[in-house]
Amino acid sequence: MRTVSQLDHHGYFIGPVTADESPLEPGVYLLPGGAVDVPPPEAPPGHSAQWVDGAWVFAPAVHPAPRMEPAPPTPEQLEAQALKRIDRDTDDIYRDVIGFRAPEYETAEREAQAFQAANFEGEPPPTVASWMRASGMNAQDATLDILAQSATWRSAVLHIRSHRLQAKASVRTGQADAALATWSNFVTQIRADLGLVTA
Repeated sequence: MRTVSQLDHHGYFIGPVTADESPLEPGVYLLPGGAVDVPPPEAPPGHSAQWVDGAWVFAPAVHPAPRMEPAPPTPEQLEAQALKRIDRDTDDIYRDVIGFRAPEYETAEREAQAFQAANFEGEPPPTVASWMRASGMNAQDATLDILAQSATWRSAVLHIRSHRLQAKASVRTGQADAALATWSNFVTQIRADLGLVTA
């Protein structure tokens, strides 16, 4: 058994390791992976040792720059983050419910209102007719269903707006933590009411 030098994958000396003599070949030593059969180097203070072409090369050790911890966010930054989160949550609800289909739903609502005002007489308008085919409802039921869904969504929009503005007002008065906690509870509830899955 004797002491040899362990290297990293760049050839730099890591530390001494022990090599055991082979039981089958006296005088032959079994080197650990990445080790070389030479005694550990005596590097000058502040220097590293690298095994290059069968010899030790010494160079000043390079120490990594100290890691700078990021500064904690300022109150202004925390406020801005809270306001963005409230708006982002609102946008997510709108996206999940109607996506980019607002013009389609608004047209359906207008046509359903007009058909209802005409006492459901005559040919159903296109958006009502398409919902009749998709749902299997008759003209009157399809019209009333469109209007009920529209009323539910418009009520939700007013509810969301009220809570969003209140939450943002609370954030601006320095109550970000409490405002976000209340807002989070509201978002969870309104998403459940709208049949949306909260991730």
